[in-house]
Amino acid sequence: MRRLSDQIHHVTAPGVDVQLLPWQIDSVVSLRASYPCPVDLAAGEGIWLDLLAAMLDKGTRSRTKAVIDDQLERIGASISFSAVGDRVDVSARFLARDLDLVLGLVREQLMEPAFDEGELALIKGRIRAHLARQQSDPVFMGRNRLSRILFDSDHPAYEWSVEELTAVLDRIEVDALQDLHSRNSLWDGLRVAVVGDVSGAHVSHISDELVLKPDGPGLGFTKARRSVARAGEPAEIHIEIPDRPNMNVLLAHPIDVKTVSDDYLPLWMGTFILGGNFSSRLMTTVRDERGLTYGIRSYLSGMGALQPGAWMTSVTLSSKVVQEGLQVTREVLSRFVEEGISEEELRDGKSTMIGSYEVDLSTTSGVAGRLLLNMHRGWGPSRIDDHPDLIASVQAREVNRIIGERFDPSLLTVVTSGTRA
Repeated sequence: MRRLSDQIHHVTAPGVDVQLLPWQIDSVVSLRASYPCPVDLAAGEGIWLDLLAAMLDKGTRSRTKAVIDDQLERIGASISFSAVGDRVDVSARFLARDLDLVLGLVREQLMEPAFDEGELALIKGRIRAHLARQQSDPVFMGRNRLSRILFDSDHPAYEWSVEELTAVLDRIEVDALQDLHSRNSLWDGLRVAVVGDVSGAHVSHISDELVLKPDGPGLGFTKARRSVARAGEPAEIHIEIPDRPNMNVLLAHPIDVKTVSDDYLPLWMGTFILGGNFSSRLMTTVRDERGLTYGIRSYLSGMGALQPGAWMTSVTLSSKVVQEGLQVTREVLSRFVEEGISEEELRDGKSTMIGSYEVDLSTTSGVAGRLLLNMHRGWGPSRIDDHPDLIASVQAREVNRIIGERFDPSLLTVVTSGTRA
């Protein structure tokens, strides 16, 4: 079978990196793109970036939002923007015949947003209402509080409190977003993945259309290394939320591992076996055998190519059994670190993870998303083919060594949120 990476057309130009994969789906094209924004997360500029991304599809200096929406609707296309950490992501889906129209709209929306004050007021109002609702959500409140224990304020996974976010939100005006938008390095480092009914001849054309900063220094944009804040002594914190008898419980500690580290894949495998699906250790014991919860999982959080993250376990428990459930969960975690995984668990985990990866590659949008992720992590086109083989090559002894080195149940901070019995 011909490798996908052999079919990828790749071009790098000043300020932009494009990978294009022709895909045998009649007429359909998916585009995923991303560019870094040098915001000061520690100063609360993350919410600025959220607002900037939300404003990008609210009209341009040349066209109103209604005109753009009508154009997209008539051709059956979609374009969306979102802020992720300290970058802006772009997602588009359209028919091949409309490639030039969509590229033009993406460029125009990125380069010439209208920054309408009325639209900004509407967005801010929706965010305020959302934050107000979140204060009664145990899952949000627990994660929000825990993030400030695990991560430094300049880490993309650090979350400001609702009160802090609301205060910053109130101070942001259109001129602040215009200033952020106009910073010199804003579009330096645009990465683009295009998959669908296109040919290799389109790759240079796409690159030319999306060079937003033609005089930029290329893809040399760098950020300072992100750090993880280690809590001194493990803590137990409770957030009281009225009328929420089902308690959300989080157990976590930082891990100095990035997604590009050699330890990441076996660590990911071990975490999946511990709490990644319905046949995991945690689900089997805490839910199936003890009947203490409907849902429990363990996962790696906040990790990226530039910053380390944390090991987290989350479980929903009735307030009446929260102490028992927490004790059983701790026991499973400790036993897992002491005993490690079995060859059978590893075999089943590999099969599930490879199967899930293949499902992700069954659509143009899934392939485009994977190509973009690989670009963010600094991996070449061959990674899209090699990833299943890398999963298959993971050894149980390697997983167990890394689990023993990286996981320490005695360091876990516990955050519960809900109504105490």
